[in-house]
Amino acid sequence: MLTGLFTRLIHRFGVAPPTEPEDDALHRLLDLLAAQAAHDHWKIRFEGQLSGLADAGMQPEDICFDDRCVLGRWLQADGKASVGQLPAFRQLVDSHRSFHHAASNLLSLQRSGRIHEMNRLQRGAYSISASTISRSFMALRRQLDLPPTEAPRPD
Repeated sequence: MLTGLFTRLIHRFGVAPPTEPEDDALHRLLDLLAAQAAHDHWKIRFEGQLSGLADAGMQPEDICFDDRCVLGRWLQADGKASVGQLPAFRQLVDSHRSFHHAASNLLSLQRSGRIHEMNRLQRGAYSISASTISRSFMALRRQLDLPPTEAPRPD
């Protein structure tokens, strides 16, 4: 199973041409997993910058847009085309938008030295939207009758 999954990922991202017809359920699962992994990676980079551990070069005026990251582009294109009719998809779109607005505000508050407000927002709207994104991915997998990938992680 894992060998087939890795082969499918290689084909999906254009490293090698597919050798067999696409399995629709596997295709949807891989798209969801790739979108979720991209979001997790973005969030790690953002939180690293916010904590001062690394400078990811993120600017509040850029990250406020929810359609510029990999997940946002997937939501606007492939995700919308393949699962856009599902209620969990709409929730994912809404929570992703809230997440980016909160992230932008966090970075703005940090840069202006308003750390107390930043901490309150990080524990509030930012954390809630990040958790809702994770739950929305799980709900999408259930609505598509796809296997769960893992237990939800606390955000």
